[in-house]
Amino acid sequence: MSQALKILGFNESVNPYIELVDPYTGKSRYEGPSNPEEKEALATLNEVYSSIETTVAFQSILDLEKIASELYQMDFKIGISSFRPEKVSRKFLEILVKSGLKSLTIAPEVATPRMWRIINKGMNREDVLKCAEIASEFDLSNLKLYFIIGLPFEKREDVEAIAILVKEIREIYFKKIKKRKRITLSINPFVPKANTPFQWFPMNREKELKAKLEIISEGIKNLKNVYLEKKSIRQAILQGILSMGNRKVGQGLLFHLNLGLPLTRAWQKAGIEVDKFIFEEKALDLFFPWDIIETKIEKKFLVREYKNVKNLTLQKE
Repeated sequence: MSQALKILGFNESVNPYIELVDPYTGKSRYEGPSNPEEKEALATLNEVYSSIETTVAFQSILDLEKIASELYQMDFKIGISSFRPEKVSRKFLEILVKSGLKSLTIAPEVATPRMWRIINKGMNREDVLKCAEIASEFDLSNLKLYFIIGLPFEKREDVEAIAILVKEIREIYFKKIKKRKRITLSINPFVPKANTPFQWFPMNREKELKAKLEIISEGIKNLKNVYLEKKSIRQAILQGILSMGNRKVGQGLLFHLNLGLPLTRAWQKAGIEVDKFIFEEKALDLFFPWDIIETKIEKKFLVREYKNVKNLTLQKE
């Protein structure tokens, strides 16, 4: 493998996973010249990485800085979709900006200590505000903030806290370089994900999600250069149905495509009760469609984490 990396121009001290390999497919993202030698090198890398069973995690922000620095020196453009706020450092962001980064996306996801504990994210308000302070020092045109609403056990004050946190971020972000700056607030409805402790939890109904969006919209309406990007609630509900991915969902899609039925009627014809399907909590002994797939995550672990989430909500703040 080391010889393959040399052929493609990589220093062996660089962790090649970033940008070079797609963690979901194990396939190379390298887009260099396609001469026979490089094709053979890519084949070698693909063979090696296709055997990797888990997504590579960086041990520390220092690893990430080193990788980004060496890739930048090799004239690679470094693109990263989003960051957890506590992972952003001045040095790393400086490298990204030099590489051409104009918009930074960070994902606080929620805005209260209680909700960060519930979703098991090791961050806090100070991490988010420190990230905003670091971002304020660079000539970025856009800071995008990613939040989720409709999470299990979410209260009104948790939703209101999102608008409050955005106000605090804005004050910090616009403090040093004010021209050409904007903040984009991306609000996304919670959709249960397979093989997570949240797969048993229900989604919020459309009426609930609209009310929560309105709370946030009202909270930020007077903030100059802050733009609210609302995700379609109906699309999120559709995602919730598709995420179950069983035979009935497949039949419903066929009825929609082949018979031209509206999705609501197609689901009914396939025997899907949408209310029970996504708006009600699921029994722990429910057999999910993806339970037939072997993963490194045991279901008993997910059940334990699911119960931990419920126990957290019983604890005092």
